[in-house]
Amino acid sequence: DPQLKQQRRQKGYDIAMNRMLADVPDADVVVVNPTHYAVALKWSRSPGEAPACVAKGVDEVAARIREVAAESGVSIHSDPPTARAVFASVEIGEEIRPEQYQAIAAAIRFSENIRRKARARLGHGGSAQR
Repeated sequence: DPQLKQQRRQKGYDIAMNRMLADVPDADVVVVNPTHYAVALKWSRSPGEAPACVAKGVDEVAARIREVAAESGVSIHSDPPTARAVFASVEIGEEIRPEQYQAIAAAIRFSENIRRKARARLGHGGSAQR
């Protein structure tokens, strides 16, 4: 039955989407092209490891990623060329490519500066908490 197949396919898509969106609050930064692309990245800071993609999307999915990031206190960094490049070249769970290190390092520094300023405003020191 084609309708049953479509319902199963949609349910699988919904489960995968929810799982991906559940990882966004753990991201260090979401790099966006303000309207179309969003890529959520997490960096373990372990030696020899690059930031990895935990979620990515275009259009409506990108909007949901931005929403979840904003609700979770994850910094959103606008860098359209980098957002498009990472979206096109990195799958969920993969580390970013070496040619993207410099741009992503700038996005992570941006994110850390935002958190540092927020802690200073709140009068807190110590490690970043989201």
